[in-house]
Amino acid sequence: MFYRSVSKYDVKYTLYIGDGDAKVHKCLLESPPYSNVKIKKIEDVNRFAKRMLARINKIKQDDNKTTILSDGNKLHGKGRMNDGPAIKFKIYFGKAIREDKSNLDDMCKRSWAIF
Repeated sequence: MFYRSVSKYDVKYTLYIGDGDAKVHKCLLESPPYSNVKIKKIEDVNRFAKRMLARINKIKQDDNKTTILSDGNKLHGKGRMNDGPAIKFKIYFGKAIREDKSNLDDMCKRSWAIF
């Protein structure tokens, strides 16, 4: 796509949205398609939020209802991390990234505040 964009459409791409595929980014760094233009990768916020939910679900699955948390309760059970709060966590995490994308410190603070 990048290599034929100039000949086919007279367009040079400067940004692309990455979905976590490291091969594309690595290829663009090793063999740039344009001589004096750097292509910047933008991460998809929805992918980050989706990965966060996947990690939460993996912790819930691996926990096997036996791990005791610091407050003396288990991860599972009433008022604990079930599907509803996990999905809300994913939504709030994505929102924190979108609202503070220009300030990394604020983004980290808002993301950790979700916990």
